[in-house]
Amino acid sequence: KIRILGQFVTLAGTGVFDGEKLQGIKELYAASPKNKGNLRMSDGAIFFENTEKGNWKIWKIPEQGHIYSVGVDSATGESDDYSCIQILDIFEQEQVAEYYGKVDEDTLAVETMKSGRWYNNSPLIVEVTGGIGRSVQNQVMKLGYYNLYRRETGYDQFGQAISDKLGWETKGGRGDGGTKPMLLLDGKRYISNMGKIRSIETIEE
Repeated sequence: KIRILGQFVTLAGTGVFDGEKLQGIKELYAASPKNKGNLRMSDGAIFFENTEKGNWKIWKIPEQGHIYSVGVDSATGESDDYSCIQILDIFEQEQVAEYYGKVDEDTLAVETMKSGRWYNNSPLIVEVTGGIGRSVQNQVMKLGYYNLYRRETGYDQFGQAISDKLGWETKGGRGDGGTKPMLLLDGKRYISNMGKIRSIETIEE
């Protein structure tokens, strides 16, 4: 089994991702983070504090004019499952930051909000399957951050997609309009195109 955005998927035979490509990405791009520490907030400003005990790994700080995507995979903080935030530079298709911690929903919401604001007010893509992510998402909005991903739920009379549900929901199969096949396809495409994954832990997982 592997864990993909909050769900464990059983894979038969070979892995879902190309092992040779992953090894190539590891050799080309994997690197120790340039900074490790915590995101802090003071008088409304977000700044980074270096400390070896921090849960944030930073490969690149935010760059003016760049667009980022913030993916959030939530856990309760009570089991052996850890919460994770991944930040991707859309222009460069490059992983620039990673948060990994065993924290409760409110703490994760604060970290999510701060990371979105620091990385140029980026859209937050919170995985909401199972309900934990919905709690995180709601708390993020209570903190005053509203740039959240909305998923398509149908089409209007003119054939335009209707995006009226907050959060990413991983469910279903290819034949019932589910999002899991799309998620796996996009992941395989990113690996095949040698996407720049910096975290050795992410590659190995």
